[in-house]
Amino acid sequence: MLDEKYDINELGKFILDYKDGLYSGIVKSKIIGPINLMFPSEGKDISRYQIDIYQNIEKDWEKIKFEVTQNLEKGIQFEKGRIDAVLIPHENSHNYNYDVELVYLLKKNFFSRRHVCFSALLKKWELDEIIYL
Repeated sequence: MLDEKYDINELGKFILDYKDGLYSGIVKSKIIGPINLMFPSEGKDISRYQIDIYQNIEKDWEKIKFEVTQNLEKGIQFEKGRIDAVLIPHENSHNYNYDVELVYLLKKNFFSRRHVCFSALLKKWELDEIIYL
């Protein structure tokens, strides 16, 4: 059995899941709300680059939110859901072709069990793609 590996930094405490290869932890963002923040390990600890990217997301949140909102399929209202998770790979990662993935969850309506889920992929601070799941 492997011992748990932690990375503690100014964002919080992150636990490495050896199976998924991700450091993850819940961050209580004042701007976005509570989110699951994930950093792929790729055999490394969480980098300064990844921390800075998260801090830039918070700083530029209104711009990011506006761009994503403008590109959603008709009928999906961004305000009716929440960002569930944020994934930030290492800089110049060979395993990811984007800088940030925002995973969004929206319940269709009060009585529905169906959810809309999509990932917004950002490259160089621009929306690159929205993938509906």
